[in-house]
Amino acid sequence: MDTLTHARVRAAQGDVAGARRILTAMLARDPEDPGARRLLGELEGRTDAAGQVDADETLAPPEPCAADELAPRFRSLLGAKRRAAGSTGARPAAERRTARARILRLEHWLARVERAGRAAARCGLLGREPR
Repeated sequence: MDTLTHARVRAAQGDVAGARRILTAMLARDPEDPGARRLLGELEGRTDAAGQVDADETLAPPEPCAADELAPRFRSLLGAKRRAAGSTGARPAAERRTARARILRLEHWLARVERAGRAAARCGLLGREPR
């Protein structure tokens, strides 16, 4: 069941259209609900975080599309460069550096975990129930 609190949370999160839907449903059940009427009045003229008055009403329904048609669009939207067909699959230098940095961070983390485990074993803390 939709509640006034739920509508307030939606509005506070920037989902004004969602808050309006909840309030409209509440007013359909109880047209005299003063809290719902007041909040609906406060939301008048406000837009969603996306800048749309009602996102659900302005979006077109999804169109069917094959994966091979979507991949280039997603890559362009995400800023990835499309690899030429038949490329060796070699990653650009920046990607290799980023991957290496992640590996190094994980190796350092693993070393810290191993040291902590050895220290806990020396102190007799492993295998004991927490207090």
